[in-house]
Amino acid sequence: MGQHGQLGDNSSYSTYHGLELEVRRRFSNGLYFVANYTFSKTLGDFRALSSQTENQTYRSIANRALDKSRAAFDVTHNVSGTFLYPLPLGKGQRLLGNAGGMTQVLVGGWNLQARRAGARVLRIRSLRAASPRGR
Repeated sequence: MGQHGQLGDNSSYSTYHGLELEVRRRFSNGLYFVANYTFSKTLGDFRALSSQTENQTYRSIANRALDKSRAAFDVTHNVSGTFLYPLPLGKGQRLLGNAGGMTQVLVGGWNLQARRAGARVLRIRSLRAASPRGR
């Protein structure tokens, strides 16, 4: 291929490092709360490919670490939270606690749940002043 030829390959590698935190709390009225936070970084030697049959071009097939950078799907911060509240309906509850038969089947055991998730990609790029060749 010569000095200026391109080497093609459809394999790649990636690494993932992350810190995960989780907080859970159940309150006396039945309310249940879960919050999650992930701080992470994903590195790889590939760009976003449109299919598995598309070839990846590397600077050097012998030293693919030269192409290592943040992956296109890297998410630095990810936060999610869930609330779960059992509705006070049905047998043994404040509302319709004495209802019988089919009413218990229809209204008992319901929960109200809310979930919120969000992700933020924070990229810090280093800037380097261009210098004339030969200096």
